[in-house]
Amino acid sequence: MTSQSRALLFDLDGVLSDTQTLHAEVESVVLAQHGITIEPEEISRRFSGVKNEEWFRSLAEEKNQAIDVDQAINDKWAEYLRQLPTRAGAVYGGRELLIAGAKHGWRIGVVSASRHSAVVTVLQLLGVQELVSIIIGADDVKRGKPDPEGYLAAARHLNVVPANCIVIEDGLAGIHAAKNGGMWSVGLGPHVLQDPGIRPDIITESLSTVSIDDLAQLISIHQHP
Repeated sequence: MTSQSRALLFDLDGVLSDTQTLHAEVESVVLAQHGITIEPEEISRRFSGVKNEEWFRSLAEEKNQAIDVDQAINDKWAEYLRQLPTRAGAVYGGRELLIAGAKHGWRIGVVSASRHSAVVTVLQLLGVQELVSIIIGADDVKRGKPDPEGYLAAARHLNVVPANCIVIEDGLAGIHAAKNGGMWSVGLGPHVLQDPGIRPDIITESLSTVSIDDLAQLISIHQHP
């Protein structure tokens, strides 16, 4: 790996695309069909960025509800993909930051709890797929966020050391993954502040307020996250 190259590693849902809302809505409906009641807002707050396989099982245990987790997940993805073409819009500032990063020579990756094929579809709908050098989906890793496996895999593919990677996330699990991987982090929205023991390096309510210069300065001023 080279210490000179830099990478921006984006979460997808809620960061580049507004599809976190669609995920949560569909998951709430599907889980209700399987006997578990949970509101979309709670799903986004607690489980944004976490693999379905992991949090469906833990929630079923929490609710003391025996469900066919694999079937519930299949039901979720069938309905999500059915609605996706008309529901995938860009999050203001996220798409623009990705384009600016690529223009300034940053290597670009997307690391998501969505399935790889769904990530590709959303990036195509947003018109930025050709700028993304590596996609890591939920089905590409054994351990999802907060484990850093996905982000570290992306860094290796891009040939960038972790200390020169900046993770952009709207979920607490993703911020933990960044820190666990020795990377910098930008936290978007209120969900990244739920754990007082960990804070993103940059906190913002909109990525439109974050510039490439801000990100470059983060790496240049500090030697290590």
